[in-house]
Parts: sequence; C-alpha cells; structure tokens
Amino acid sequence: MNPKHSVFVVSFLLQFIAPHAASPALAMLVLGGILTVMTLTVFSLSGLLATQLRRLVITTPRINDALRWLFATLFLNPASSWRWPDKIWPDFTGHRS
Repeated sequence: MNPKHSVFVVSFLLQFIAPHAASPALAMLVLGGILTVMTLTVFSLSGLLATQLRRLVITTPRINDALRWLFATLFLNPASSWRWPDKIWPDFTGHRS
C-alpha cells in the first residue's frame, strides 16, 4: 500500500481543525467524510460523462472518422520522419550526409 495519499489528506485536513477544539478527532472524521463524499461525487460524474462521450463517439460516424484520421496522422508523422529525416527535419548544421 502506498501511504502518500493518506499522509497528504491528514496533513491537508489538519490545517482546518482548530487547535483547541473540543474534539479534534471528531472534526477530523467529519472533514474526512466530507472529502470522501466530494471525491465520490466528482469521480461518479466524470464516469457518467465519459460514458456519454463514449456513446457519442461510437454512434457518430463523423466523429469516429475524424478520430481515425487524427490518430493515423499522429502515427504517420514519426514514421515519415524516421523514413525521410532530411525531408521532415532539415539539417541546419551545414553538413551533408
């Protein structure tokens, strides 16, 4: 288990607890619960949004074709620079190979 997240949460929440509070442990639990509910809400909403975007991309041929063209272009650019390096990236040193 990686304790980084727990250490961050504890150190972050401690700044919002009054040093002379009647029950610092209870205040820590309340703030931890609020943080947990907020995190669950954000992750749930992002999951629902991702589901809607997935449906939109799959069912819309124009978006699907645009994404295919984009990824093909992104993959062909490094391949073409490997195949024809002098055509894509000119040598500015003045040396000829």
